[in-house]
Amino acid sequence: MPIIYKIQNKVNDRVYIGSTIQPTIRFRCHLNDLNSYRHDNKYLQHAWNKYGADKFKFEIIENCKYEDLLKREQYWLDHYELKGQVYNMITSIDQGLPIGPRKTSHKKKYLIHSQRDPREVAVAIGREIHDLVKRIAYKRQTTMGEIVEEAIWKMYGKKRKTKEEK
Repeated sequence: MPIIYKIQNKVNDRVYIGSTIQPTIRFRCHLNDLNSYRHDNKYLQHAWNKYGADKFKFEIIENCKYEDLLKREQYWLDHYELKGQVYNMITSIDQGLPIGPRKTSHKKKYLIHSQRDPREVAVAIGREIHDLVKRIAYKRQTTMGEIVEEAIWKMYGKKRKTKEEK
């Protein structure tokens, strides 16, 4: 059933407005992305990291017909934008909001590997690894070097030599 939903910050009442025809799956995707530090909306992700999951609530605002879905989503975006309370980066449906299924990460990786020069693929994978290590370091409140050190220890059973040991 098509719905308009919001993800509301209980601390400051800011909201992220969205629409979907599969609410359970969409909510699960949002939660997974937010908890994995990879949500597409950097403002919502930053607030989630700052305040924590318990300070947010997922709520259905309105049930509507499929043909009215985007029109009603625009109505709610305008409603909350007037109050200055939206996390949405795109606040107009006319700004190229994607409609339909989005490409999942494994589909994106397939496109990367099938359409690019191998050197570009290596750079893209390197960026993904860098971003992953950065997110883990942020989550653990440690440095990226310590995360790399731990990974090397787990892979090879030894720690990297320090300057004094060389």
